Amino acid sequence: MSGEYDSEVRRFQDLTKSSEENYGSSSELNGAFYSTLQTHQEQYGGGACKANRHHPVEGPATLLLSGIEGGDPSSGEVSTTTVTLDEGDTATIGVGDKRFRIKFRGLFRSRPDASNINHSHGAAFGLDIWVNDKEQWMSIFDFQAFNEEFEYKWEGDVVRLVIDEALGRNPEMDFVQLVSEGLSPAEALDYWMVEVRGRSQAEWAKERGKTPQAVSKNVNNAKKTR
Repeated sequence: MSGEYDSEVRRFQDLTKSSEENYGSSSELNGAFYSTLQTHQEQYGGGACKANRHHPVEGPATLLLSGIEGGDPSSGEVSTTTVTLDEGDTATIGVGDKRFRIKFRGLFRSRPDASNINHSHGAAFGLDIWVNDKEQWMSIFDFQAFNEEFEYKWEGDVVRLVIDEALGRNPEMDFVQLVSEGLSPAEALDYWMVEVRGRSQAEWAKERGKTPQAVSKNVNNAKKTR
């Protein structure tokens, strides 16, 4: 049996930092998650980034969330929902008599380096479970990165996340979206290559046959428009 789950979505600006490292109320993020989110934003430019080779990708992502009771959709109850989250936002998903909360860290692009040859696009999140007797969210983990989809098993039940839509995953659709937001074609192109793809402005300007100043102007205009 499956059904649409009425997810409770909360935005980062409406949440506060809990005084407890691993617990928080419905209007709070546990202290450890909140602190590391801010640290990663300050140090690497985005909450989903953990190293210098990670380039933050701005903007929200649309996620498909599923809760599978017993881990088998053919025999257990399945709840599903679609949510759009930005850095620090949360969304809930139910699995049987349990409730889980996704804490979204954001999007990133991983650049190749000496220790990792992959050049991939991904997202990161933390996960909580609601503890009835404490009436609080308890952190299961505060950071997990994934590319396409991720499954987590808890006491036989499964929580699944799938990235449905996000900048950087479909260049043609990204370009259409950026232009529809009011960017000129040149602004959309330069913004996507620099802010989403992670190219340096100087490198991309040389490849495009433009001055760094022209590319910088387009990128800055795009940021203001968005």
